[in-house]
Amino acid sequence: MPTSSRIHFNKTHYEARKLGAGAFANVYLAIPKSTADKTRSRERGANPTTMYDSLRRHLVAVKFSQPQESYANRAEEQLRNEIHVLTQVLPEKHERIVEVLGSHSTSSIKWLTTPYLSGGDVETFASLHPDCLTTAFICHIAIQMVEALAFLISGATNENEMVVRDDWPCTVHGDIHLGNMLLRPATDGTGGFSNFPDVVLADFGCAKHDQLTGSKLTDSNDEYLPGAVFDSWRLASALLLLRGQSLAHDEAEGVYPVTKKLSGVQYSGPARVNRQGLLAFYRVAISMAKESRQECLIPLPSEVAASIAFNDVSDGDLEMMFCRPGNNARMPKRRKRL
Repeated sequence: MPTSSRIHFNKTHYEARKLGAGAFANVYLAIPKSTADKTRSRERGANPTTMYDSLRRHLVAVKFSQPQESYANRAEEQLRNEIHVLTQVLPEKHERIVEVLGSHSTSSIKWLTTPYLSGGDVETFASLHPDCLTTAFICHIAIQMVEALAFLISGATNENEMVVRDDWPCTVHGDIHLGNMLLRPATDGTGGFSNFPDVVLADFGCAKHDQLTGSKLTDSNDEYLPGAVFDSWRLASALLLLRGQSLAHDEAEGVYPVTKKLSGVQYSGPARVNRQGLLAFYRVAISMAKESRQECLIPLPSEVAASIAFNDVSDGDLEMMFCRPGNNARMPKRRKRL
């Protein structure tokens, strides 16, 4: 039985199929009805493959909270929090942070749409392609995820030379792991390197402003940031997990200095883990990872790189979404013969 959130969402979108499920959320593929109906009308009479290809370009991923009673309250709270952080807390978008396309959040209805990223998550990629977990590729993941963390805590970007913005709401992710790192084909505008994909940080259900512990530091206006330090430590652990799974020729040995730098921040004392100090760590970690990525570069096999860009939504999936009960497909109008 569809939840009230899905019923509300289906008024404006066609659901294609279920994409995945977790303890607290279900994710589906969908297309805005206005876009799908216009595409079908425009392509009517043309080659069906052309119409389906056009529809695939407009796919989105929609997240609903898990309806199981035992998880319902926590699931709804996490989705509400994710919508709040991504739409209200973060002042700007960033290429390493999942983009919000639409959302609705009331007491009884909550949903969130983001772009559909065909490459899946890093955890699944690693299990399918352990021979691709080279030093260069894992360092590539490290670079892009450290850039994401730097942006969250300080608004630092490559464009502003990785400096802290005083007006930025220091934000922590709170749930860094390989399953929350998504892959998509890189573009020239997102810092592509070799044939490696972009890595995007997703699932902000546990995100929050960092909690303050202790008094202000004598040499800084910032506070000690335990949540941000934990994000850094969890990222280091995730990278080491990839290193442990690697069956690549170089066994990803060059990853260790980067993970040591990221995990070492917690032992540096509070004077080093305010935003300025943590960002300094991140700059060094990025520089180390870039050097290793370049020195140890082994491109992904062409077929693996192509699989990340491959959209596996079939013609049948797209056709069935117009026939599914509750989708209420609007068929193209036929012109009357004169």
